[in-house]
Amino acid sequence: MTLSEQGEPSSEIYQQWLAEDRERRLKLFYDTRPAAFADKGRLDPRVHEWLEAFIVGRARTLLLGGPTGVGKSWTAWKSIETLVHNGWRGVWSLVTGYRLSRLIAPPVDDEELDRLARVDLLVIDDLGSAPVTDWTGSHLGGLVDERWSHRRPSILTTNVQQIGGLVGPRAASRLADGMTAVVLDGPDRRRAAQ
Repeated sequence: MTLSEQGEPSSEIYQQWLAEDRERRLKLFYDTRPAAFADKGRLDPRVHEWLEAFIVGRARTLLLGGPTGVGKSWTAWKSIETLVHNGWRGVWSLVTGYRLSRLIAPPVDDEELDRLARVDLLVIDDLGSAPVTDWTGSHLGGLVDERWSHRRPSILTTNVQQIGGLVGPRAASRLADGMTAVVLDGPDRRRAAQ
């Protein structure tokens, strides 16, 4: 039997496959997510708006700023979970600022940087937590440039108010193109939980 003889897949079978695929992807997400970010909670409405724009291909960079402990990293993880839970089937990667600084320090891990440049959604958590040198800033700028030129959205979390000092003016300009900035505030959640 040829594919044309088989006809269209049954809507019921297709919906079952989609549900099973979503559950598989959620399990992979839960296996990846650190336990510290598994707490329940609600996303800021501005983040929900960005996620809706992301789904329809209109989102660029989401910058989550604010002081230490207000939930920026939790929001980044919850954003990925929300997308996957709602059936998004793209490829994502979350890399910490510390891990990224190790990737772009000599010798540069070009293979991993190329992979990060290609994922559908890149999250850089705690950008600015590691010192940025001219060398690392240049490579970070290259990653930003590659993603910007292909219109691949990113989520950045940072305590730093001016990211231009971290990535340079050229990369900062590209990140600002269509950027949604959400400043979270409130008490340090980690101290409040003690």
